[in-house]
Amino acid sequence: MRPSSCSLFAVVLTLTVSASGEERLTLANVPAPPPLVADEPLAREFSLKRAARALDTAALHWQKTRKCAACHTLPPYLMARPYLATVSPEPPEVRRFFETIVEQRLEGEPSLPRDAVSAVVIEVAAALVFHDRATTGKLHPRTRQELDRMWTLQRPGGDWEWPFRDTPPRKIDEHYGVTLAVLGAGLAPDGYSRTEAARKGLASARKFLKAHPPTSLHQKAMLLWAGLHVEDLLTPKEKEQTLSELKTAQRPDGGWSLASLVDDSNYPHR
Repeated sequence: MRPSSCSLFAVVLTLTVSASGEERLTLANVPAPPPLVADEPLAREFSLKRAARALDTAALHWQKTRKCAACHTLPPYLMARPYLATVSPEPPEVRRFFETIVEQRLEGEPSLPRDAVSAVVIEVAAALVFHDRATTGKLHPRTRQELDRMWTLQRPGGDWEWPFRDTPPRKIDEHYGVTLAVLGAGLAPDGYSRTEAARKGLASARKFLKAHPPTSLHQKAMLLWAGLHVEDLLTPKEKEQTLSELKTAQRPDGGWSLASLVDDSNYPHR
């Protein structure tokens, strides 16, 4: 971003904060999220602005206190937060944290276990891809850098070393990491999936996914999602079967419970 752009952004942000009468959250002033209690009263009305502030509080506080791009915390935030920009400006600190991870190979936290390095690279790359698509629509140099690094960590079988923590659906086997990597490459702007590194990596990932068919509805859904953006992952019959199973598992309120997507009994506990 050019200096003039940064200055303009700062002015706009200041005016927005002044107009709302609410202090902008930063790493310096973010409070600890309130404790979760069973008897917390419901809000009287739905507010996207309050939802955005709750997300910002949780993300910034996690980053400030943990210095960790945990797969269950900051990547989903970075993927989704741009869609609330019209109701509340997005704090730039989280995006910058991800770029710093790429630049300095911090992997998100100082004591990261060796078996989690590939997982962080895939998560960071995918989160940056989603953020690029939702903001500039262009592939940022740091996003490309992390995607390219992702392929260098891919194993000969088409998968990546993955942490097993007995916590499905993310940390139970390699399948989730492969589908997330494929999804990130397929969604990346500027035709990234057609680059030489991506084409070779995707070809290897396809072989892994063919040799390791999904064992849960969550895995099937991830494969279906990735298949919307990358060719030759599913046959038309497999797509229809997954859609049918997802419709059957849908709850009366329109959503899905994680328990209906993941049968823990199918997984060997390591």
